[in-house]
Amino acid sequence: MAHRHIKGDRRDGGSSAVSAAIAGYPKSTVPMGQVRGLPAGISIFGKAWNEPTLISIAYAYQQGTRNRTPPTLLVHRNECDYRPNQ
Repeated sequence: MAHRHIKGDRRDGGSSAVSAAIAGYPKSTVPMGQVRGLPAGISIFGKAWNEPTLISIAYAYQQGTRNRTPPTLLVHRNECDYRPNQ
């Protein structure tokens, strides 16, 4: 089956959350805009035990860029019957 990025399938190497969790570093992801019409985020990593600074940086980025796009619900008739893993 071809990867369907439009439905959120991602099998191209995992995510940065795993390495941050294993290393013990805090990570925050904030909206950074869109890629091909889909929302994308930027991940910001911090030093171990330094969550307050990370939250301040992530908040400042989000407020400074205002890149968040409110979600819209688009339901297509033929996708209503979509059943993953079948």
